Amino acid sequence: MVAGDLGKENRSSGRKGEERDTVVSRSKGILLPFLIFLIGILTALYLHSPALLSRTVYRSDLRQAIHWAAYHTTTFRQDDLLLAYARFNESPVQNVLYWYGTLFLDVILLSKVLAILGYALAGLCAYFAALSFTNRTGAFFSACFFLLCPDQFVYYSGGFSKAWMMPLLMITIRFLERERWQAFLLLMPFAALAYPVAAVLIGMTVLVHLLLYRRNLLFPPGRPVFFFLAGSFVALVILLLRFGSPKGFIGPLGAHELLMRTEELYEGGAQHYLPTPSLLDALLPFLTPPFVLVSAFLIFLLLKPKEITWPSSFSSLLVASIIGYLLADLLFIRLYIPNRYLRYTIPVLLSFWHGVHLPRVVKKIPRPGLRAATVLILASIAVVSYRGDFKPGKETLDRSRLSSLCRFFETTPPGTLISGHPYVNDDIPIQARRSVLCNYKLAHPWFPRFYALQKERTLATFRAIYAADTKPLIELRKRYGVDLLVIRKKKDYSRKRIRKGRIYLRSYRREIDAIIGDRRHFLLEDPPPEWIVYEDERYRVIDLRKVSRRSSRASRNGAPNEISVPLR
Repeated sequence: MVAGDLGKENRSSGRKGEERDTVVSRSKGILLPFLIFLIGILTALYLHSPALLSRTVYRSDLRQAIHWAAYHTTTFRQDDLLLAYARFNESPVQNVLYWYGTLFLDVILLSKVLAILGYALAGLCAYFAALSFTNRTGAFFSACFFLLCPDQFVYYSGGFSKAWMMPLLMITIRFLERERWQAFLLLMPFAALAYPVAAVLIGMTVLVHLLLYRRNLLFPPGRPVFFFLAGSFVALVILLLRFGSPKGFIGPLGAHELLMRTEELYEGGAQHYLPTPSLLDALLPFLTPPFVLVSAFLIFLLLKPKEITWPSSFSSLLVASIIGYLLADLLFIRLYIPNRYLRYTIPVLLSFWHGVHLPRVVKKIPRPGLRAATVLILASIAVVSYRGDFKPGKETLDRSRLSSLCRFFETTPPGTLISGHPYVNDDIPIQARRSVLCNYKLAHPWFPRFYALQKERTLATFRAIYAADTKPLIELRKRYGVDLLVIRKKKDYSRKRIRKGRIYLRSYRREIDAIIGDRRHFLLEDPPPEWIVYEDERYRVIDLRKVSRRSSRASRNGAPNEISVPLR
């Protein structure tokens, strides 16, 4: 009887222990993701704090997505080619996000909100991806390393489509480890719509994985392969519809031989991507920080081979990324910019590597004091290694000097077309929601037809800025319909800049030198006061409509229709 009672008590206490363990496990399952999300939010708030404190501090690349500022407004011109190209240049998923988001928030504020939320959600993706090959502790630290060391926020700031790349790669790792082949039926098309490079790299990763580790699914092809192939086919159709035949004014991608000779793609050009660094040069910045080297030394010194985790999906992603980098270099711009195939992959793999193994290394150290010292030393090395990355506002620009100018442009009639130096034009659509003739950020030389249009518009603007008489101003108005011309009072007419050829990009120097010639006095350096509609300490705005009207009246009256300045 007593023995029976004792048995019942043991079984009862055992059940209670199991229930207690289950409750603790469930609590951890909820608490750890919450902590990761909170760490992500707080980290992003810290890194993005300068932008959150000022409307005119924002991610530089936001000026490439000027079409987001045009949603739900009629202040832009209907025939704005830059808007059309910007819309083509961003992904459909991101365009939809901004179309709906700008119903409620200003585009600049929305870009900051999406950056912070995107970063926190990427941390969650890191956590759940890591659960497919390690325990909760390893997954938690993997996500922490992703969010804190090194800083990846630069890829999230601005709320661009590239923010999808790392989460999609993490999801791919999880699907491969769990063998969720049917999921690729949806993942591949979504990647093509969210960030095209992601679709290419995910497709290559899965193919490498099948060839290296699951050839039995390929020969003969099994059902999992058909899910992947079907998803890849849909993704390919999406990419071909987007990039196979761009709109007429954009034109096809430039031939490889032409792009290799395009000076705008080299140092001093609009987009400095050539020559492509060697594979070793591209990898070394990720692998040589002291923290990475010291961590690797400790991992291989203290852990047994069976304690080291390197899932097959890691190898598949790494091999695919290296192949992608080499192919993107060989087929330059056809597979986009080569560094896109490494700059997301390596940090993801390093985050998982450190998150899984460093807690094991610390556990191996027997004495608590020595263990604490090791953690402190590693943290110090991490701070030294990444102190340049983990800095508030590193990824943003302060464009407050343009705020007064843009507030003036906001008072101009809808459809006003503005031009000026391309660096100034970049911010006007974002801050003032007005169309500009040309800009710097969207000058992409890999579409030669579109780039030629932009280059001619840029040179026409410089001809007006450095005009000796009214003819180039009237031409800018007549040919392109420009209403207002912005002059940078000090920079545009700096004798030092003119003498050194530092007006704009090095690739424009010959043309700008030919426009200026030997002249050192310019009409708009001291224009007639009646042409000026706005002026502050930095900028002057010329109303080209007034210039044209004056010229027309002079022509009707038989008077000379040009005002000019001396040649020297």
